[in-house]
Amino acid sequence: MKYLLDSLTFLWWCSDSAKLSRRAFDLIKNRENIVCLSLLSVREIQIKSQLGLVDLPIPLIEIYRQQRDEHHFQVLAIELGHMEAMVHLPNYHIDPFDRVLIAQAMADDLTLVTQNPNMAKYPVKIVW
Repeated sequence: MKYLLDSLTFLWWCSDSAKLSRRAFDLIKNRENIVCLSLLSVREIQIKSQLGLVDLPIPLIEIYRQQRDEHHFQVLAIELGHMEAMVHLPNYHIDPFDRVLIAQAMADDLTLVTQNPNMAKYPVKIVW
């Protein structure tokens, strides 16, 4: 299976947080799954870190590289097809980061790993 982590899920995974659901933990840990992190999530976390909203123990790029090396995470680039998919999204929720993740999941047939109830309003596969 192919999964796309939202930003918060990625942070909870990296910090070994109890907030991460058991199901999410198991599917991320399962090496048979392909686990992706959007380049946009990297940017969102970077912005929140610079604003003091997220406290990172080491630079974000190092965190990502550790996850890539240890758990084979893949970066999902933002493609024109993802932007095209956004055109058709209803305006249930206006968070621009979430909307891009939803469009990426839909366009690339990925299951979104999120606890965000606003994302569940869209026609996208979600697990938590």
